[in-house]
Amino acid sequence: MPKADEKPLPVSSSTAPDFPPEQELLFREVLQVLNQGGIPYVVSGAFALQKHTGIWRDTKDLDVFLAAQHVPQALECLINDGFECSVVDPVWLAKAHRGDFVESGQVLDRLAGRHSSSVKRAGMAGQDVVRFVSIRCYMTFIAWMTGRADYAGVVTREAIEQAGRAGHWLSQSNALGLAGLPLGLETGNIPLLEHYSALMRSNMEREYIPRWIPVHHYFEGVLSYMKGEGEAYRAVREAIDHMIECRYLLRIGMYIAGLARVLLHRGLLDEASDTLSLAFQFQGRQGERWCRGELLRVAAAIQHRTGNYTTAERMWKDAVLGSHTIGARSFELRAATDLAAHYIDTRRSSEAIALLEPIYRGFNEGFETQDLRNALQVLQAAAAAH
Repeated sequence: MPKADEKPLPVSSSTAPDFPPEQELLFREVLQVLNQGGIPYVVSGAFALQKHTGIWRDTKDLDVFLAAQHVPQALECLINDGFECSVVDPVWLAKAHRGDFVESGQVLDRLAGRHSSSVKRAGMAGQDVVRFVSIRCYMTFIAWMTGRADYAGVVTREAIEQAGRAGHWLSQSNALGLAGLPLGLETGNIPLLEHYSALMRSNMEREYIPRWIPVHHYFEGVLSYMKGEGEAYRAVREAIDHMIECRYLLRIGMYIAGLARVLLHRGLLDEASDTLSLAFQFQGRQGERWCRGELLRVAAAIQHRTGNYTTAERMWKDAVLGSHTIGARSFELRAATDLAAHYIDTRRSSEAIALLEPIYRGFNEGFETQDLRNALQVLQAAAAAH
């Protein structure tokens, strides 16, 4: 028996992972597309490890090595087959994925159902902890984006608490960085953000995890600003610079948009505009379509503050439509709320109600979040002006 203070064994096994059918079909389809395109490749990662050693490592991805000259052709073939592709790093990493948020949420819910019973076991194995936490990290993101903020809070707590009970501080930090801190910020829940930030700080003191240092500094900076420290935006900017410097680019467009929101709130319109331009650059380079609606919403707000009302209205409409198309209901609600407020300001309260009310009524939970409270206030103002 391992001692209580010993680190868990590496997450590997001679037993093959239980891939869900849709994941296995997706992997096969990717390889079929590359084969049909005549593109040479080498399968790497977990599958190569198993082939050469007999050891399975849990994975959510299919890793493929390509020669540099074949990457453009491979991306073109995958795009033509309906995949969304992005070049995260021009030297070594490109990604392909498919599906909107609703479809992704359904897949993750099925995966969570397969592994939900594990949480009742007192001694969850290392591999089970990683799988349990990883699934719920992505469930949180998808659930919040699709308008299920309360459910997102539940699965976040499950992941963070289970990792803590197992003493898996890296997994707990992953859950905090990918789920807990973003959820606290995006729902406007300052006490929750404070709690998760303190927990991450404690983990950093327990185990040095370089990848989460700038991310934690980012959320600490935003939290300080939300609590009234006006100059905290400088710490937010430094944290983003650190992320870019160390090439931690996951969700970087959204982080930069967060800084732009802070700068806009401070009235630093030129800086906000320049910052948002950088966010659009990263969003386009990495193909992260999920956050484009939010970037457009912030861009519209900047245009509105500078008196470009026609441009702002057009951007808000694009943000509503783009977010609706991919099932990003939380971003759709934000953009619709801003646009409805603009309609009220321009004596079009009927249009404000027609736009915002059906979107607001489509939510069944999360009514204590900042976004839904803002939407309700705008609807009440529209009704009073009607």
